[in-house]
Amino acid sequence: MTESASLDRALARLAAALDGLETVVGLRIAHDGARPEVEAELSIMQEDRARLAQDLDAALTRNNRLDAALSESGERIDRAMGSIRAVLDAQPANG
Repeated sequence: MTESASLDRALARLAAALDGLETVVGLRIAHDGARPEVEAELSIMQEDRARLAQDLDAALTRNNRLDAALSESGERIDRAMGSIRAVLDAQPANG
């Protein structure tokens, strides 16, 4: 093998290595440049999550209050129906 051919192969390998390095550096720059955007998006998502958690807690509290009011209303209706039946049963039959 001649020195010229060996030198050509070495230069070709060097050129390929430099191309690969340029690609990796480009990807790294793009990745590092996107990092603030990703961090800002993550921050927004965390704020949304916190707000949604508060909304869920408020909705669950409201739901519990509505369940209690519904239960109390049902008991009152049952008592009213019992009172009405007692009044109706106490009426003499017209016949």
